[in-house]
Amino acid sequence: MDPGAVERDERYEFRIDGEVFHVEIEGGRVAVRDGKAAAEPALVVTTDPVTFVEIGAGRLDPLEATLTRRLSMEGDDGAVLRCSRLLGLLP
Repeated sequence: MDPGAVERDERYEFRIDGEVFHVEIEGGRVAVRDGKAAAEPALVVTTDPVTFVEIGAGRLDPLEATLTRRLSMEGDDGAVLRCSRLLGLLP
């Protein structure tokens, strides 16, 4: 994760088949909070475990996953881009 990819404090929540965790950026530091929903997330990502792993491994493009309804993202476009950069999915 590259905290420099996010120029503001915010949170990204991930919902994977009923499991919840979030990534929190605060003061240039990144923390993962397992089992906790985020307070006021800038982005909420919902998917299944297989899709989550395939995206993380670079075997599935997030856009393709979204278009095939295997992945849904709720948040503004800027948050999607910042989160994608933080996770190394975009240059």
